[in-house]
Amino acid sequence: MNRDLITRAISGLIFLVVLIGSMLATKQIFSALFLLFTFIGLKEYISLLSTRKHGVDKTMIYLSGLIAYLFVSGFSYFSPDHHLLEFLLPFALIYPAYALLNLFFKKVNDPGIHAPVLTAILLISVPFGLLNFLFSMPAPMNFGEESLFQPVLAFFILLWSNDTFAFLIGNF
Repeated sequence: MNRDLITRAISGLIFLVVLIGSMLATKQIFSALFLLFTFIGLKEYISLLSTRKHGVDKTMIYLSGLIAYLFVSGFSYFSPDHHLLEFLLPFALIYPAYALLNLFFKKVNDPGIHAPVLTAILLISVPFGLLNFLFSMPAPMNFGEESLFQPVLAFFILLWSNDTFAFLIGNF
């Protein structure tokens, strides 16, 4: 059997075990795990951008992406009138303030410079933050007090099996 296929399948299985363990532990561990995945996703995104020779501000992508994740996932744990969200709101305004200052004080006004940051926020940070909503949804009444993490688990199992079998079929 192909060594790459076995490596891919085992690494996906380890990912699923870690994901299931975080789901069974607490919501906070689940959020911390996806904060780590957000950071890894942002790092990979930056490495893809750096191959295209964009003027990428890596610090702003990391900062904006992680703050966006914390802000979006914060709504799944706290009501909108909670003080933690009031604390995060000024941090969520860091990128718009940065973009506005760049617009007025940079010699070259290229609006395309902001596209990588906004893309990182919308394609990496927000979806991972929204996964916290699925995990913290109350279960239907017939399941009792448990949280409804089955859709998240089902999604990742389908993703893992699809990825593994697509790799298997692609090798033939």
